[in-house]
Amino acid sequence: QDAEEFARKSLSLNDRLPWTHADLGASLAEQYRLLEDPESGLLDEAIEHYEREVALWSELGPEGGQSVGAFRTAVTNLCDAHLQTGDPERGLESCRIAATEEPDDPVSHYNLAGAYALLGRNGDAFKALERDLELGDTDHAYLETDPWFESIRDDPRFGDLLRRMKAA
Repeated sequence: QDAEEFARKSLSLNDRLPWTHADLGASLAEQYRLLEDPESGLLDEAIEHYEREVALWSELGPEGGQSVGAFRTAVTNLCDAHLQTGDPERGLESCRIAATEEPDDPVSHYNLAGAYALLGRNGDAFKALERDLELGDTDHAYLETDPWFESIRDDPRFGDLLRRMKAA
């Protein structure tokens, strides 16, 4: 909540600070995750701040002093937030951008796999999960219970992937 407060103060002085939008979005998203009965408004506002950073990047880019790191953080978190709100169609574009911008980041590929699984695109989901594993993700316990992957749990490829993650 302190991070939220300071980010809000900072944005009241200058609304074009990329990291501040990314940080405020992350603060709101984490508060959403930590609450027993979260308010959807927290995640909706987080999405607004991630989208604001993406818009700043599109408008100004690095030539205009925008941070590629803030952009990548915002787009990765935007992907995750859309999936959490149950909107994988909106999330898919952000997930694709994140995986393209961060080709060696397992989280980006994991999130992309989640979007594909939620959309019933199982082959694409497994391809992204394979890349996630190649990049070093071995958190099989989380994958095994993640609701994003409910639709593919009974697929033999899922069990095989979990076995390989455990062995890694």
